[in-house]
Amino acid sequence: LLPPGEPDVKQIKPMMQKLPPHEAIAALFANRCAKWREANPGDDWSAWADSEQIACGKRASCPTTCAEMARLIARMEAELVTDDAAADQSADEGTDDERCVIAKIGGAK
Repeated sequence: LLPPGEPDVKQIKPMMQKLPPHEAIAALFANRCAKWREANPGDDWSAWADSEQIACGKRASCPTTCAEMARLIARMEAELVTDDAAADQSADEGTDDERCVIAKIGGAK
């Protein structure tokens, strides 16, 4: 259980590493999975995700914390970002670059 009151800034990162995935990060994760599958139609997403080992030995394709989910999102985004011009165009249009969402949510390493 969480302590009563608002968490201290120093408490947020450890909390994000222990809490189950939040709805916002779960929605972002689902979006990135769909984009990854669209970009890699013949590949097995689970096998790709499990190619990176997690220290505790569990499957990377089954994230249970915000931090694990954020790491998978970052890996997918690293593969999906192939055109820097598209990122520049979204910045020119005044929209938030979705790749920055991970930094706003926290937990990515």
